[in-house]
Amino acid sequence: MNWRSLTNGQLLQGAAGHFDLLITLDQNLRFQNPAGEYPLGIVVLVTKLNDLATYRPRFAEIRDLARQTKPGQTNLLQIS
Repeated sequence: MNWRSLTNGQLLQGAAGHFDLLITLDQNLRFQNPAGEYPLGIVVLVTKLNDLATYRPRFAEIRDLARQTKPGQTNLLQIS
């Protein structure tokens, strides 16, 4: 499966068959799983910079939120 060429709905459907959780920067993705249609937890990282140095200090917090996120649930984490 070529994950890069999928629309958001196709991505969620495909990922739900392989993963329990999706961590993304795509803020629009949270609107693609209304009412937990897909059995997949989603964590959206809200940030202005897509750079590892931005996330590294927050890895423990990201991990903890990922562990708390249940299938069908979407959680946001603001990273400045």
